[in-house]
Amino acid sequence: MLKRFTALPLAILLTLSGTATALQADDASNRARALLRDVIAIKTIEGTNTTRIMADLIRDRLLAESHLTNTNITRVDHNDALSSLVVRYPGSNSGKKPMLLMAHMDVVPANRADWVKDPFVLTEQDGYFFGRGVEDNKTGVVMLVTSFITLSKQGFVPDRDLIMLLTADEETNAISTIDLLENHRDLVDGEFALNSDAGGGVLNEGNAVSYSVQASEKIYQSFHLTVKNRGGHSSVPRKDNAINTLARSLTNVSQYQFPVELNPVSMGFFKETANTEGGAIGTAMRQIAKDPKNETASRMVSKSNPYYNAVMRTTCIATELLAGHAENALPQSARATVNCRIVPTSNSNSVENTLKQLINDEDVVISRISPPTPSDPSPLRPDVMQALNTTLTEGWGLVTVIPTMSTGATDGLYFRNAGIPVYGVSGVFTEPGDSGAHGLDERVKVTSFMKALDHWESMIKKLTGTKP
Repeated sequence: MLKRFTALPLAILLTLSGTATALQADDASNRARALLRDVIAIKTIEGTNTTRIMADLIRDRLLAESHLTNTNITRVDHNDALSSLVVRYPGSNSGKKPMLLMAHMDVVPANRADWVKDPFVLTEQDGYFFGRGVEDNKTGVVMLVTSFITLSKQGFVPDRDLIMLLTADEETNAISTIDLLENHRDLVDGEFALNSDAGGGVLNEGNAVSYSVQASEKIYQSFHLTVKNRGGHSSVPRKDNAINTLARSLTNVSQYQFPVELNPVSMGFFKETANTEGGAIGTAMRQIAKDPKNETASRMVSKSNPYYNAVMRTTCIATELLAGHAENALPQSARATVNCRIVPTSNSNSVENTLKQLINDEDVVISRISPPTPSDPSPLRPDVMQALNTTLTEGWGLVTVIPTMSTGATDGLYFRNAGIPVYGVSGVFTEPGDSGAHGLDERVKVTSFMKALDHWESMIKKLTGTKP
């Protein structure tokens, strides 16, 4: 279902907008700060219809502050709970296919009792923004929306249409993305896409060290390991205890390390990261890029950083447990969730077979929770890489650009499978240890946030035929 006019209720607008209407229209940084505050306040978590509220807020902001009209903005309602927003910024009709700009509106849940600060109230303290989504991925939403408003006020006309796509459930099932590609392809069809939900830079005490451009993703696949038996009274224990059987299986899985498997993107990652890492680790990275079967080098790199280990191989880790029904009864069932992130050169069948061999117990039933969605790496486009390098140099000085394979998953994989290359170029730089995506007290440097505004404006202009 498509919606082009659905007014946001006045009470919600008054609550969300606050003093934002008092800001000067031409102040991009204040506009972005106000929009970030407003969208952080909307709990766009699974099981609510709040992405619809956020989509309407953004639509109304675009209508009020840019030259875009309702004919340029489409809300797509995927079901009663999920809504995406598609915004088309008209170009010069040069015949080129549009450039897509992607972000997602949903966030993972955040328990107020666990956070020092309210996760759904934007807090600025000690040079940081705090709040659920300030990194993943409401900052990306704000960057794109603010860029469209700024470019519109400048009278900028790109040499192709720009399509901003704000999806509704990247953190869960990607129903919105799949629906858009399968049933509304005309709204989101493009030559290539820039994704604000991946990539980004690394800082060392405020100085830019490196920048990752995401061009590949691991395959997301979760399995249930289930053990069932007849149970009984806990005062009469037996050897066939469902929890014990499951525990042995999880121990076997945890002690196994998948072999190193590199693709062109991850190989490029280690070649470039070797230069910034330096020392023995840098040397070992060069050896891995040359010979992935070098066990001494891969062991050294794996131990140095869990992220490096995750880039070079498939990983499987237990993430959930459900077992037993009473403290005085033998468990009749025990189930664990094992989440695997599979390198693109492998597949779910191979990983499932490995799990069966590791567990080697017919009492443990292995089942897939959902079908996998593999995607091929995107070839590094020269125009994207040139625009990125120039933009980074202008904003941060000389920065090493590193092609990256995400250990997680984004909406980008569905677009890659639809024949649209995707490049994660978020524009946000973080200090080591700052990343709080999906975690407690998620934060981003205020200076990084503000400089990312320039990053996106520059990338859009450089890739659509006009220099900033």
